[in-house]
Amino acid sequence: MAAVTLVVGGVRSGKSRWAEELAARQPPVTYVATAQAGDAEMARRIADHQARRASRQPPWQTVEEPWNLLLPLQAAAAGTVLVECLPLWLTNRLLGLPGRAAQEDAEILADLARFINAAGAAAARVIVVSSETGLGLMPPDPLARRFGDLLGICNQRLAAAAAEVYGCVVGIPMRLK
Repeated sequence: MAAVTLVVGGVRSGKSRWAEELAARQPPVTYVATAQAGDAEMARRIADHQARRASRQPPWQTVEEPWNLLLPLQAAAAGTVLVECLPLWLTNRLLGLPGRAAQEDAEILADLARFINAAGAAAARVIVVSSETGLGLMPPDPLARRFGDLLGICNQRLAAAAAEVYGCVVGIPMRLK
């Protein structure tokens, strides 16, 4: 059974770098990128992440998968699968993608449950990066509140199933579980 690790934190908390350090300890690494470049600023963020991974030895395999986290998980026979990141996966599910309709909360949570079960049974170690939503203000619009609620539920369910949970603040990872 695989070790599942959840790494959470706020924007620029160091969560991605910490998750990458953890992943590098158990190669080969399959990096599952959930981001979609909808604008120039997001494209720059994606390019920054790609540049950070480019120098890794041994080289990391990158899988661009904004929707189905089970596919790259099932394909990894050993090493580490690093999912970056759960909030963008959730955004893709809430808003839909070209050729895919937006999903209802129950569908999203059912897919998360399938992912958690598969991650626990995977041959590879699974690391999931997510954002902590519980420290912010209540958003003013319904979609943002729905996102915060769902991400909070997803984080709690992943944390309950994980062998390790880290919280990152100001670049410092802290083991929570």
